[in-house]
Amino acid sequence: MMLRLLNSLPKKPQPVIVRYGMTTLIVGACLLLQRVVEARTQIFGFYLMYSAIFMAGSFFDRGSGFYATALSGALLLFTIKQHEGSVLPSEYALPVTLFLIIGLAVAAISEGLRNGWERAVAAETSKDVLLRELQHRTKNDLATAASVLSLQARSQSNPEVRAALLASPSRTTARDLPRAQQKVSAPS
Repeated sequence: MMLRLLNSLPKKPQPVIVRYGMTTLIVGACLLLQRVVEARTQIFGFYLMYSAIFMAGSFFDRGSGFYATALSGALLLFTIKQHEGSVLPSEYALPVTLFLIIGLAVAAISEGLRNGWERAVAAETSKDVLLRELQHRTKNDLATAASVLSLQARSQSNPEVRAALLASPSRTTARDLPRAQQKVSAPS
């Protein structure tokens, strides 16, 4: 599931113009949504811009979330000044400051989350490769042991010893290979 989610996100690294252009579009879309909510409810919703910050930080890397925070803050200040006049009222200082601080935290967390997803997928892929290699080596080791036992059986003159040595390779491979395959195919 994590691999599917990561594959649905844009590939890294994106050119600067694409990262910041798409981030600007995401912030603009959230600002339009914020304006629609404000027009219908008469509530000024800073909180809607957090989704733009999270999306930009998750979709892109290298500061896109921080750029979305700065752009959102600037657009919110512009919106407040449109409503209140040319001077920013002091009652908005604390909410805007908190918005910027929380926005920076959301940006850092979302970019870190994307990096964590990528590391987890890389570790899962590496684990799968190592398990396949272990299965291959186990099969080779069992085949080597069976060959040595067969050689030993050929050199024996005692029929009972020869029969026991000839039966050993088939027991080893028949008993141990299914276990090795179960371990490799076990869900993680």
